[in-house]
Amino acid sequence: MASPRIGIGLAPGFWELEHRQRQEAIDHLNTSGLDFVCVTDHVAFRGGNGWDGFTQAAALAGHGVQVPIHLGVALLPLRHPALVARQLLDVSLMSAAGVVCGVGIGGEDPDEYATVGMDHHERGARMDEALTLLRRLLDGEAIAHDGPFYRSHSPGLQSRHGRRVGLMVGGTADAAIARGALVDGWVGTFAKRDVWAQRARTLRSMNPGAVVAHQLWAGTAPDPERARALVDDTLVRFYGLPPAWFGKHTPAGDASVLAEFLRPWTVADEHGPAADQLTVFAVGESPESAIDTVAQARRMLLA
Repeated sequence: MASPRIGIGLAPGFWELEHRQRQEAIDHLNTSGLDFVCVTDHVAFRGGNGWDGFTQAAALAGHGVQVPIHLGVALLPLRHPALVARQLLDVSLMSAAGVVCGVGIGGEDPDEYATVGMDHHERGARMDEALTLLRRLLDGEAIAHDGPFYRSHSPGLQSRHGRRVGLMVGGTADAAIARGALVDGWVGTFAKRDVWAQRARTLRSMNPGAVVAHQLWAGTAPDPERARALVDDTLVRFYGLPPAWFGKHTPAGDASVLAEFLRPWTVADEHGPAADQLTVFAVGESPESAIDTVAQARRMLLA
């Protein structure tokens, strides 16, 4: 079996750095050996917080990121799939190594849907309709669609390159697994290894060639207590949940701690398959230190 691809997710605060600091961090990432970089997506989360994933992806391409850019995950039902497809095709063209977009329904904060004038109870139905349209639009198909939520009559979106945009589905519900089987695969998060593996096994029974991926948060610092404080503070502010909720899913410490936590995901067992890719949203004292920790853990795991 091929070794898993291991990448880093950008922690909140990265885009608040000065442009020069961001560029230095990206230059550092390009030489780290990590396989990809990932950004999140929220329009107005927990009191209006968030960063638009597509804008971040375009900015990373402009900063000269040399590895694939992942979105994990974008809230597809909030947007018309034709506009999402256009953005992804353009960012893929701008980028050095292409784009993989994970999409999900969110819903943890109903105000996020209210902000754009949508009923969050409709998000699953919107997702089902939008997902099929998005894959067809990304593939350049002509579209004649009049659905309950979206209308699209397109001659086919054109792109200036032959690079295919990857499409994944994130989520924990059975519906998310079924949707992942329709596209390139599935991304899980905030899960124990055995629970994640069982879902991955279900997905593979539907689509044997599907990619199975996992993303997690981590605190990165030589001192475990400092690492724990860094990641807990970030997650409590962003999700509004107590630190105890995250601890069981979130490692904190140096590269050896991170590698040991990730190791079960790199091997198949009685519960299910190994992960094809792992994304670590690493919170550290600086972007460079977080990158170094994840890169060192990757080397440990793949040695």
